[in-house]
Amino acid sequence: MEGSNLRHPELVVVSTSGASLLDYVARGGRAFMELIPQVTRHVCTFGEEIHHLKLEANKREARLAELQFFRQLIAATTLEIG
Repeated sequence: MEGSNLRHPELVVVSTSGASLLDYVARGGRAFMELIPQVTRHVCTFGEEIHHLKLEANKREARLAELQFFRQLIAATTLEIG
């Protein structure tokens, strides 16, 4: 077990070289078991950030679509008047 994994729990899953997290825990013993909450927290935080970014992107897309609709409406109205 490399010491760097213990200092950087967010890198543990990446450093397993394809082994499942449970296999890695089984080999790592108690010290690694204590890191699971930290690893889980990092994964959950990352997931929440992605979810927030997706929501913000969806809001921007909706605003842009609305703006484009009104631009097209104004352009069509301007052509009819002119």
